Amino acid sequence: MKRIYLLALVALSLGACAPKFAAPVYEGRSLNGLFSFLMEHQSPDTPRSRVYVVAHRANTAEGQAAKVPDNSLPGIELSVKHGVDMVELDVRTTKDGVLVLCHDRTIDASTTGHGPVADYTLDELRQFDMQKDGQVWTDEDGRTVKMPTLAEALEACRGRIWVNLDIKKADLTLLVKMVEDCGMEDEVMLFTGQAAVVDSLNPRIAIHPYIHKPESVGKYAAFNAHLFQYGWDAYVGANVNLAREVRARGGLTYSNYLFIEEPFLRGDTRILDMFIESETDFVQTNYPEPVMAYLRRKGLR
Repeated sequence: MKRIYLLALVALSLGACAPKFAAPVYEGRSLNGLFSFLMEHQSPDTPRSRVYVVAHRANTAEGQAAKVPDNSLPGIELSVKHGVDMVELDVRTTKDGVLVLCHDRTIDASTTGHGPVADYTLDELRQFDMQKDGQVWTDEDGRTVKMPTLAEALEACRGRIWVNLDIKKADLTLLVKMVEDCGMEDEVMLFTGQAAVVDSLNPRIAIHPYIHKPESVGKYAAFNAHLFQYGWDAYVGANVNLAREVRARGGLTYSNYLFIEEPFLRGDTRILDMFIESETDFVQTNYPEPVMAYLRRKGLR
């Protein structure tokens, strides 16, 4: 992993000179405000000032090298430290109804325990240490970390970094209530297609659906859904103009740069360049630092 981190650092030198313009820059903390700003100021006819970067499972290049666990509070801290715009976090429910961060159905990969998240109470989960790639993580003082609750994660993010909650297995009513209790309705978006349910609970919270074709944008016209995610395979394999076509329908796009990052770390920027040229607004990655460095050299940070 240290080798990969070195490759990421090498990638910092990639890029081109920044374009010579002074585009408007959004300076607020509200996601709804950001989306309105982008729809007004980052049209195909207006030079963009920024491509926003999302840390997948709160991963960073530094964190990957140090084996910082996915979906952990130390991961969030590193994302904040490196100036990432947003963290993507996965939410599941424990046996006693507590919302926690975990991507997989089981805790096998992310902790020293075994079995489904739903089979454990929070107290039972807290007996296990978090790990990555089979290696238990410890801080500089030798302390391990436990699987965080959603409440702890939101508190760590509030006022510091935007949040995309990927709802793996969670009660939406409880989740929305927690976002409200944290006062983060304008800082959190929910990765879900259940637009009507979220709208009935709190229309102020942004919904972030996944789409496979631009025409799907129209299904969400009545809801607070403006930023649409798509995978690199849909973009590269099926429709190279997907982001532009979504924008033409009044939407914004969030490109998933996962699983194709190794070529970038070796210096191959072609896929990321395609995302940039398509006018995509957000890029989700496991290596935000080199991606941001490349965007900065393009004048997009």
